[in-house]
Amino acid sequence: GRLNVFPADDVGGHRNLQRWLKPPRKLSYEETLKIVARWKPYGGLIYFHLLLNRLTEEGYLHEKSSI
Repeated sequence: GRLNVFPADDVGGHRNLQRWLKPPRKLSYEETLKIVARWKPYGGLIYFHLLLNRLTEEGYLHEKSSI
């Protein structure tokens, strides 16, 4: 419920962030904290967006058709 916090120690959130950013190597916890610090106070919103994107990619959510 805290939309200002990106839980850098959440494994799923960490993986989703790596999928999105495509870094040349796996990000450490400290590197993740440094990256998400730039997005304060919106870290939780980014976390939620990455989660929804992943759920959509895996077919758990469906995008609405504009037709």
